[in-house]
Amino acid sequence: MTDERGQDGVPGERPRPRRGPLRWWRVRSRTASGESAGGESGEDVLRLRRELREARLDLAACERAAERTRTELARARDTAGRDARQRSRADMEQLVAAISTPLAQLMTQAHLHRTGTAEVRAGDVLDVANRLVRGLREAGVDAVGEPGAVEPFDPSRHDPLSAAATGTVAAGRPVVVRVPGLLYEGRIVRKAGVEAETAEAEQEGTG
Repeated sequence: MTDERGQDGVPGERPRPRRGPLRWWRVRSRTASGESAGGESGEDVLRLRRELREARLDLAACERAAERTRTELARARDTAGRDARQRSRADMEQLVAAISTPLAQLMTQAHLHRTGTAEVRAGDVLDVANRLVRGLREAGVDAVGEPGAVEPFDPSRHDPLSAAATGTVAAGRPVVVRVPGLLYEGRIVRKAGVEAETAEAEQEGTG
């Protein structure tokens, strides 16, 4: 009869094998042979690292492109703003040049009348006013309606002078222009002030 003893010399117990170092060697051997602990081969790991690096490069390129786009957009806005200001300034200079002569004459007449140094006749003032209107028309400014004229009511061109009539005048109804409006290059800047036509207004418009 064989006497089997364990590690501590106790009869009846067989020695247990130590698996720690053996298990570590097996994991190391699989990794060294090209297989990771998660079951992925070395080629897969390299491929994933390469794809990650390429993705980072693509992201950096996109960020640089976005920054360039933002810079170009800001530059385009600044350029458009400067161009708009220059066009506005040029239009204003053209308008002032067109009315400069009659406007200066009108200011001179007002000074003469105010100081009493010279007689200012109404006809002279009207002549200057007509030249001023012609200068404005050359610059693109025109009148909407003539005072005393009878026209069909158009909400886009006419504005009732009476607050009670606002919103109650039907489109197409005859109205009398009392205060002419203004338009610039075909766009209405100020509507003409009108009143509902009466028998007296009709005689005034046809007289």
